[in-house]
Amino acid sequence: MQAGGPRGGGSAGLVHHPRMAPLEAWLIGAFAVWRLTCLLHAEDGPWDVVGHWRERLGAGSVARMVDCFHCLSAWVALPFAAWIAHGVDSWPVVLVAWPSLSGAAIAIERLTDRRPAAAWFEEPPPDREELPR
Repeated sequence: MQAGGPRGGGSAGLVHHPRMAPLEAWLIGAFAVWRLTCLLHAEDGPWDVVGHWRERLGAGSVARMVDCFHCLSAWVALPFAAWIAHGVDSWPVVLVAWPSLSGAAIAIERLTDRRPAAAWFEEPPPDREELPR
């Protein structure tokens, strides 16, 4: 059997589909992680299913994780990292793909976020004459 599956091609079985390049799998995984994280973090979903699920979580540790886009993207990325590393006997591939997918989802979120940036206000320093001696 050739590297990459029964039809050859690919990169030593790094992904499920033998003709998919590792970069393609990573890009698909990154966008999927971003989309699912957005859905679970901030959207109600069809028929408000996800919104009701978030309400039922209450205020526990899982609810706090869902409220944090960065935290949630890390956990959503884990199965996608395993998918990308499918067929590889080495856990380092998963350990590298996992945070990179989460980081990509965070970067995509920052690039597409339409909320205005927080206003920065800083008071001018006091005059030197007003400082106590």
